Amino acid sequence: MQALSASCAAPNAPPAWTSSCLGATCSARPCAPLRHVPADLDKGTSTGVCSALVHGDYSRVLIPIWGPAAVDLLVDGYTRAKHGDVRLVARMELGVGVDQPAAFAVCRDLLTV
Repeated sequence: MQALSASCAAPNAPPAWTSSCLGATCSARPCAPLRHVPADLDKGTSTGVCSALVHGDYSRVLIPIWGPAAVDLLVDGYTRAKHGDVRLVARMELGVGVDQPAAFAVCRDLLTV
């Protein structure tokens, strides 16, 4: 993970994010990097060097589980049978949403430095 510097900050402001490990903080709140947030965005003459940041109240995220069973488990005794192995395949269907979108803010122009 590289350091991020907010484009709206003062010229010599410290980076908004400098850690790559879990347990780090950003604005005195716990934070962690995610692969699902792009780090190759463009803004103005900055091409492919801007990152996104999602900040908010993650207790407002809803994760409903669909189906009659929470987890479907398939026992496959054939795929690796010649090795004497049994393969287990677990599947779960769920959705993700928020019940209060105003609880989140997105910045799409943090400079990756």
